[in-house]
Amino acid sequence: MNTASEEFGAVLYTAYLEEAEQYAAALALAREVTAACRRGEAMEERLSQVLALLTETAKRDALLAPTKQRWEQAGRPSNDALRAVMDRIAGLIQQIRDELQVMEQTVQARRDQLADELDVCNRRCRMQRAYQRKS
Repeated sequence: MNTASEEFGAVLYTAYLEEAEQYAAALALAREVTAACRRGEAMEERLSQVLALLTETAKRDALLAPTKQRWEQAGRPSNDALRAVMDRIAGLIQQIRDELQVMEQTVQARRDQLADELDVCNRRCRMQRAYQRKS
């Protein structure tokens, strides 16, 4: 590995360490959102925080494009530390995706439950109105 490719790898390693921390923070918030969702609590603010963290991470990653391109042109040389941090990021992204899927399923189930409850309430109201008209 030549000096330039080592430098590209070092820059990526440092940047990816920061990204991993951001993804870990997003995952922790996503887990809080999922828990709040399961409890039927409002989750919009925390979900917005998750999305903001992911957006910020994507912007930072986009700034690395020239370095990544040079690194790739150098044959994508990497050391164990760089591979490990890249694997960690991939794992964190997968876990965030899984949390988002759980949130989606939970919200859909709650929506379906509320629709059923609303239907029952509407039927009761119609029955009460019908009884009131007959009395």
